Amino acid sequence: MKNLLLLFGIAVFSTMGYAQTINHWESVIYASDTWKYKLGTFDPGASWNQLSFNDTGWNSGSGGFGYGDNDDATIISQTPSIFIRKKFTIVDMSKINLGLLHMDYDDGFVAYINGIEIARGGMTGTPPTYNQLAAADHEAQMYSTGMPPEFIIKKAA
Repeated sequence: MKNLLLLFGIAVFSTMGYAQTINHWESVIYASDTWKYKLGTFDPGASWNQLSFNDTGWNSGSGGFGYGDNDDATIISQTPSIFIRKKFTIVDMSKINLGLLHMDYDDGFVAYINGIEIARGGMTGTPPTYNQLAAADHEAQMYSTGMPPEFIIKKAA
């Protein structure tokens, strides 16, 4: 049982723009992109998931992250959690009404955009502690040709 908690900061989602109906979607971030990350061996502080957080001292690596079980681009040592950040820019937010997050994960995760939680799976606590394990086993799907769970991200009113 791995029970690795992934805490994503800033964003990991695809945007969908539409007028009355969806006319196209665009990916903003890809799993294979380079991410900033820090192993969860200590509490990174409450502001780690904020846009203004300084992550220059964090490591960089390509997604996905894990213990080397043939679906990981960045191999990490065993840890109860990993904090992962990716900055991106959307030029015109008025053209975006909805986002879609496909999250392929072992065993739990919480995703944030600019400090606001947008999705979670297998985790309790708000926010979970840095050394909290996932509530149950959850296996990633894509490496075995499955589809990961998807989460709809609604625009804040």
